[in-house]
Amino acid sequence: MKKAAYILCFLLFCYTTKGQNSYSLNIIQTDSTKIDLKEISEASPGFSSENEREKYLRKTLILLYDKGYITASFDSLKRDSSVLTAFLKTGKSYQWAYLQKGNVDEGILSEIGYRDKLFYNRPVSGKNFSRLMENILIYCENNGYPFSTVKLDSIEFGENSVSAVLNLTKNKKCTVDSIKILGDAKVAPVYLYNYIRIKPGDLYSEKLIREIASRIRELPFVSEKESPQVIFTKDFTKLALNLKHKKASHFSGVLGLLPDEESDKVLITGDARLKLQNALGRGELIDFNWRKLQTKTQDLKILFNYPFILNTPFGADLDLKIYWRDTLFVTIDQRYGIQYILKGGNYFKAFLHNRQSNLISTQGYENITAVPDYADISALGYGLGFKTEKLDYRINPRKGYSIDLLGSIGNKKIRQNPALPAQIYDSLKLKTIQYNSQIAGDVFIPLWKRATFNIGFTGGYLFNEQLFTNELYRIGGLKTLRGFDEESINASSYSIATLEFRYLLEQNSYFHLFWNGAYYENTSVNNRTYGTPFGFGAGISFETKAGIFAVSYAFGKHIWRSFGEYHENPISWRDGKIHFGFVSLF
Repeated sequence: MKKAAYILCFLLFCYTTKGQNSYSLNIIQTDSTKIDLKEISEASPGFSSENEREKYLRKTLILLYDKGYITASFDSLKRDSSVLTAFLKTGKSYQWAYLQKGNVDEGILSEIGYRDKLFYNRPVSGKNFSRLMENILIYCENNGYPFSTVKLDSIEFGENSVSAVLNLTKNKKCTVDSIKILGDAKVAPVYLYNYIRIKPGDLYSEKLIREIASRIRELPFVSEKESPQVIFTKDFTKLALNLKHKKASHFSGVLGLLPDEESDKVLITGDARLKLQNALGRGELIDFNWRKLQTKTQDLKILFNYPFILNTPFGADLDLKIYWRDTLFVTIDQRYGIQYILKGGNYFKAFLHNRQSNLISTQGYENITAVPDYADISALGYGLGFKTEKLDYRINPRKGYSIDLLGSIGNKKIRQNPALPAQIYDSLKLKTIQYNSQIAGDVFIPLWKRATFNIGFTGGYLFNEQLFTNELYRIGGLKTLRGFDEESINASSYSIATLEFRYLLEQNSYFHLFWNGAYYENTSVNNRTYGTPFGFGAGISFETKAGIFAVSYAFGKHIWRSFGEYHENPISWRDGKIHFGFVSLF
């Protein structure tokens, strides 16, 4: 019985760990049959402290237990100056004769990856046994039985073997009867239920309860006042969440002062944005962005995103863009998407993309004999997207990352304009396939408490047999390539790298130094341009009671080849780009 009790204690309390450190160590085996300890553990080195030496002894026992020597122990220790002699009794190596599932459901064992062969003619491993017991309990506590217990029954011992039967007691079945939302956060309960993936009436899940705090931290518009509270009573299980409102919506404005080469005057550009986050309490996003980038050029973007439609993990988004370029053309982009929402508001999505680009004026085109740079175009495409973001603070992050991917394929149609000569369309394929892919990513690497280093990358690739200027990407300016005029470079493909050092002055204030460089191609009709522009500069963002003000100053250099001819715009200290910005959080 003494041996049986020892083995049972071992199985139920497999091993413990302790801190590190020690000096010299000599291990002497007291059994008549010796084992090669080198096969169990590395040879004992010299130690720097007694704690380190003690940890080595405990590690040796743990490794012996995992090899089936479950009665192994150090019978005595003898200290002589800095040398410790440990007398080790290894005992016999025990194997499992069998470990039967008992009353544990087959479904539970299948979910946790239980295999009979791990407990049949295998060494009695404390690690494997503990993992099995722990996984059974974890499964139960995540499926409505947080007070389950599991033990061994019918334990039998052979000469060198152990057999037993699992016995699971589930105890009370718990469901989350109610979820109470406290605090001043304006968020609809139905949204929160879907977001934390716990609804009234659901089986209790310890895993989901533990994830609530981290999931709430990922929301931009609420934060926790205190940790989630679970109240167990005889008849009910209640969950209480104490949340407070966090400013996430904002109004921002950017004012740009650029030299106007045509008039030799200063050109004022503008960028105004109103971003409403959770204004209706459903976690929705409404984003308006108006820009005046150049003389007689305007850009309007509207984005609407609504998550958890009909209490499902699916959301919908609508993206509308209208670009009006001087008297040349107007382009209307419409994107309709269905999102599958992941943890933290990340998502996969499928979308339909419809584009219409129309010439505004055909003056000067009446007698042309070659294909012009602009054309009337219709395109309908289907695509997939993915977004993931994990930043410690979205407004002014110190660490984390964000990635946004889009890709689509579709049909493009060139529409014949009756005001243009019909013969110019003879050399064109009016119906073709078009491919489009885009990527944007940022990584913030903390350097020390108040400093971070940002590595950013954006890119796009548009492929079609015959591209026109009014289809191309437009890069340059504050949000893509600082040191250059807003959207002054047309590209059929591009990649932009950004390196930025930020010194964080306050939560919403920082000073930064930056460099950004790009490679682009323009392979549209009548054009073969390849360029490598880069820009650099510095700026500061600071918070006041009215909002967050930002100012930056940047210079750029542009080298490009057009049909093989070399061109260069060198750095000009007189033509630096000054950008002013303002963000008001509410």
